[in-house]
Amino acid sequence: PLMSDDERPDAVVASVSTLANAARLAGFPCEEFATVIVDEAQHAVAATWKSVLRRFEHAKIAGFTATPDRADRKGLREVFDHVAFEMDLRTAIEEKYLVPILQRRIDVESLDLSSVKSNADDLDERDLERVLLEERALHEMAVPIAELAGSRPTLVFAASVKHALALENVLRRYIGAALVE
Repeated sequence: PLMSDDERPDAVVASVSTLANAARLAGFPCEEFATVIVDEAQHAVAATWKSVLRRFEHAKIAGFTATPDRADRKGLREVFDHVAFEMDLRTAIEEKYLVPILQRRIDVESLDLSSVKSNADDLDERDLERVLLEERALHEMAVPIAELAGSRPTLVFAASVKHALALENVLRRYIGAALVE
C-alpha cells in the first residue's frame, strides 16, 4: 500500500502518467474513492487515461476542460455521460469572465522546425525543446517579449521546464524575470 490508514489524506492529487504505472495504481484502494476529478478532460479518451479511469469505475467522474474539441474528433462521451455546464469563449468574454483576447505574434527567424517530428497532431516535445533552446532563438523570443511587456506584469508560457529556465535566463538580460516552479 502507498499509505497507512492513519496517514491517508482526504484528497489525492496525481497525474495520469504517475497512475498509469500498474504497480503504483494497484497500491491505491480504488474502491475508497467516491469522486475522481479530471482536469484537461479532453485527454480522457486516450487509452492510458481510460485505463486509469477504469480502475475508478465505481466513482463519480467529473471532467473539466477549456478545450473539449479534439483534433482526432474523438468524443468525450466515451468517458463522460453528459455535459453539466458549457460556455463558449465569446460568451465568457461578453459576460466578463475573461478579458478580450489580445495577441501578438513574434516571428523567430532563426527557429527551424523542419527537424521537429510530430505525433498525434502535435509536435514532439523533445525535438521542439531542442530547437527552442538554441541561444539565437531564445534572444529572438526574449527581445520582443521584453518590448511588449514594458513595465507591465507579463506571463510567458514555455514549451518545457528546460525551455522556461533558458528563456528566464535570457529574459533577465533584458528585463526582470522570475521562473514559477
